[in-house]
Amino acid sequence: MSVVYSPNKVFVSTKDGVVPVESLFVARAVSANNSVVAAVSGKRIRVVGLTIQTNGAAAGSITFYSGSGGTALWGFVTPPNTMPPFVHEPNLLGYFETATGVGLFDTVVTTAQVYTIQYIIYTP
Repeated sequence: MSVVYSPNKVFVSTKDGVVPVESLFVARAVSANNSVVAAVSGKRIRVVGLTIQTNGAAAGSITFYSGSGGTALWGFVTPPNTMPPFVHEPNLLGYFETATGVGLFDTVVTTAQVYTIQYIIYTP
């Protein structure tokens, strides 16, 4: 699969043509198995950018999953809101992606989180 990033924040996929970068803000309490981006039949969700921190004075942790109760894609400890957030700028390869036809989920542990993700939905 070939995906090309352009300066105006769209991707070009050999199967889908121009794929816009979507942005989503999430404020999440401590909880498990939460839907972030709904599944689309025959498509993958690729997270290409992420800004994240806790919604309190303590550090927390979050894990992203491919599907409800599925494979862990990425997990990390997040900084408290008294520190700068983690910022992962949009990039060509992305940071992680779901399996085909599966939604993106998260589990938040310890402290509530606030984050913004940039993602694309494309045909692999």
